[in-house]
Amino acid sequence: MTNNATDHRLDIRSLNTSRMYRNDNNHLFETLQIKSHGTITFPRNYCNRANFIRIPPNAPPAQVKKLFFRQRLHTRPSLVISVIGSAREYSMKSKLFRIFRQGLIKVAKSTDVWVLTNGINSSITKLLGEINRTNP
Repeated sequence: MTNNATDHRLDIRSLNTSRMYRNDNNHLFETLQIKSHGTITFPRNYCNRANFIRIPPNAPPAQVKKLFFRQRLHTRPSLVISVIGSAREYSMKSKLFRIFRQGLIKVAKSTDVWVLTNGINSSITKLLGEINRTNP
């Protein structure tokens, strides 16, 4: 009986903590004028999910940083890789793609890394999506 009461108290604490973060995030969303965010579940692989957030170009970087750290419960990455591609299609030679993929996977597995993209499904961003899909 005591274990259940203890478990229940822990649940309440975590619920209150999550509400606090949710309220802070809602305030940041309003401050940054974010209208689009959530989690994408992919149709062919329901276990593979990706969080997304659409940030306006005029958003203050300090507020964006604060939001990112709140989403990750204050864990800071060792490395942030930002990849911006164009809408134009891009083909990479298979050997170069293999080297790029191996390097990215090695870095991602060896450290806490965030990979940020512009979300366009073409060019180098599409290649990153393929790497992530085959190496979750």
